[in-house]
Amino acid sequence: MNKLVLISLGFLSIIFSSCHADETYLNSNKTVKVLEEIDLTERVESSQGAGIILLKLSNKCRVIYTIYGETGQEEYNFDFKKDKMLQSNYLSYNYKANKDGIIDLANLSDKDIILVKKENSSQEKFNELKRFLNKNTVRKNCS
Repeated sequence: MNKLVLISLGFLSIIFSSCHADETYLNSNKTVKVLEEIDLTERVESSQGAGIILLKLSNKCRVIYTIYGETGQEEYNFDFKKDKMLQSNYLSYNYKANKDGIIDLANLSDKDIILVKKENSSQEKFNELKRFLNKNTVRKNCS
């Protein structure tokens, strides 16, 4: 593996390890529980990795699907209850290059990740992502 891929995989593992499947934390005075985390790096096409996080919010669930690339990342967010999608969005980010024109994935900060596109996502994408989730977990927590 080349150095860039190793650095990127390290970046991805930091993001995934920042949440634990049994962890509950507070976000804007609402309890949020991480129900499931799935590394999709070997299962979907992406240059730097991909993953899904399933969250339990107060009265609904949220799926966050992130795809990492060499020059940016994409994120799909779906709020749902039962099998009904309540809200969705798609976000596309570019990574800012340093003064030498190189994107240093190992040293990216929040200011280096630039939102370039925000729009609604589709029911079709939601249905595609649901197939990766544990059906029992969804049935028990998202109804």
